[in-house]
Amino acid sequence: MPFTTLTDEEEKEMWRLSRLYWKEALRCERAKAHRPGCVILGSALETLLILMINCFSDEAELTGRLTLKKGVPKPPLDWQLVELLRVARAAKWLPAALNPDDDWDSRKARIGDCAELVRMVRNLAHPARYLKDHYRKRVTKKYLQRQFELVLLCRDWLSTRNNKALLEHMKAEGTRSRYSEKYRPVFGADVILTKDRHSFRAFHLPCFYTQIMLRIRAAEALLPDETSFA
Repeated sequence: MPFTTLTDEEEKEMWRLSRLYWKEALRCERAKAHRPGCVILGSALETLLILMINCFSDEAELTGRLTLKKGVPKPPLDWQLVELLRVARAAKWLPAALNPDDDWDSRKARIGDCAELVRMVRNLAHPARYLKDHYRKRVTKKYLQRQFELVLLCRDWLSTRNNKALLEHMKAEGTRSRYSEKYRPVFGADVILTKDRHSFRAFHLPCFYTQIMLRIRAAEALLPDETSFA
């Protein structure tokens, strides 16, 4: 079945939106607007998952969990967060241990289960869902802090998968560079594996070999000339 991926322009806009959502969530934190901040962070995660499925569409298809419309997979921009998470769990990008109907068990829960919590809190934007799940309760600072932490963890898991794909592609192509040899654990010019919410950045996903080479050269340009990679 054909899978429609994003255009280059749509992909660039997704990158821009991921950064925008994060900045807006930080503004909400400073303004003590906890519920809007939780909702925006859900959107930030949704943006990263759209980029992930767009890049690794072959892996997404192999899960057999694509959402179909008239027998054809829906374009990534038409997916809902619950659908994106379903594929991310099945593809092991965000592995989960709990079934949707299971009671929460923090000892068994994995990152995919935590991502589901992000979605549930994000859905408090809907009045009917708020009434059913959070009746006469407030979304406090604690909720927003947890939402920040969980989205950062999801980002790190997706970034790690992205890094692995880049390295595998480089190995297959026989690509070698002083940058890739020295910085193998965190390859990717725009990947920041950190829990510092103020340095959140969208990871760039591998699409073509030329893009990979451009990133290597851009990173090498930042290294001192006298650096030795023996």
